[in-house]
Amino acid sequence: MKIENSIHIAAPPEREYAFFGNMAVNYLKWHPDHLMFKWIKGKGLSEGNKAYLIAD
Repeated sequence: MKIENSIHIAAPPEREYAFFGNMAVNYLKWHPDHLMFKWIKGKGLSEGNKAYLIAD
């Protein structure tokens, strides 16, 4: 069984990359029920970067 979830974002790619590239600021706006987000390796949307988050 494979479960998928997707969403359509009605914005140009530049706005999407800017949002995800600045995730440390935008994460709690996107998931207000979560508690924390921080980069633990690198920053932004690059291969190999890692983030840590705490969800409630």
